[in-house]
Amino acid sequence: MKTAQDKSRVSHFLNKGFIRIENSINPEYLRLCREWIWERTGIVPGAFSTYPGPVLRLDCPEELSGQDLFKPEMNRIFDMLTGKGQWQARKDPGTFVIRMRHKEDPLDTGWHVDASFPGEDPSDYLKWRINEKTDGRALLLLILFTDVGRDDAPTLIREGSHRTVAQLLRPFGRNGMSFMDLSEKLSVTEDCRVVYATGAAGTVYCCHPFLVHAAQKMKGNAPRIICQPPVQWSHETDERRDQSPVMAVIGM
Repeated sequence: MKTAQDKSRVSHFLNKGFIRIENSINPEYLRLCREWIWERTGIVPGAFSTYPGPVLRLDCPEELSGQDLFKPEMNRIFDMLTGKGQWQARKDPGTFVIRMRHKEDPLDTGWHVDASFPGEDPSDYLKWRINEKTDGRALLLLILFTDVGRDDAPTLIREGSHRTVAQLLRPFGRNGMSFMDLSEKLSVTEDCRVVYATGAAGTVYCCHPFLVHAAQKMKGNAPRIICQPPVQWSHETDERRDQSPVMAVIGM
């Protein structure tokens, strides 16, 4: 049975496109990941001379895979948003995105929606696609591995933009649109309220796959680490997912 908090979260997800869950990652796992990153890169937080550039991406290594990533409560959250048993568990957080204060421009701060499945050339992400059935992605997660304040390059979210994107995608059916083609149409979401994805390390933003968001240039002193993995559907052709809050957006 859904609690009052559950109902409030689902309502916020439907209308705003995301929910924010604090203290969702095991602290020991956060510590191990940060230590691996500093050792792997030679970055010393606060020592600008050790920062290799404005942004660095590192895939999660095998030794940090298969460990307990989320606290048990997150399983219930995923069930609530996608439908019980409709999502696949993740064994790792994907790619670590480290943003650092640097004189160079990161060149990746455009508004966009993450694509979900490959197009004609799987090696060209700009040609990856997204469709109205959200094939390939049930949710987009923003996982904070360090504390993220307003100056720490928090991801920018256009609140409620997922509903407009649903309308943009509807005429294209299962084939959907490419990452670039959709990006060129996102000016229609410019009037959406902008939200900063801030929070303490261990906070997770569970986002609708259609949510428009953007990176920022780092202003703070210490590096900021997040991951943006997908939560995938457990059954790509299972129409039961149409009853989930994720898919309810299509008809709004």
